[in-house]
Amino acid sequence: MLDISLKISKLINMREDTIVKLTKLKTVVDRGPGSLQKDYWLAGFLINPIKVGEEIVVYRQVRNGVVTPGFFTSSPVDKIEEQLIYTQNSIWRLEIIDDSTLNKLLSPLQVN
Repeated sequence: MLDISLKISKLINMREDTIVKLTKLKTVVDRGPGSLQKDYWLAGFLINPIKVGEEIVVYRQVRNGVVTPGFFTSSPVDKIEEQLIYTQNSIWRLEIIDDSTLNKLLSPLQVN
């Protein structure tokens, strides 16, 4: 795994092909049955740099241990502190991972 003490200035300038793992730490605003649960996680390719006021968009490869390609979009980002991303609905931990870590997350998992 790459150095997770990466500073936020680097996060803002991440390339679109950066591989990330997002883990939900807390719900700030419960939107009912559609809200993702605490400890929900996903890994995939970042589509756009993470910026305050914009949504996090990831081309997801795996979520909660199941290979499930698709797109994940967060609510707009309110604040960024180190590896913590505060959105309007949730608090997320962001990890930058490499290809081999993503491959470990993808296998031997269940395919959806």
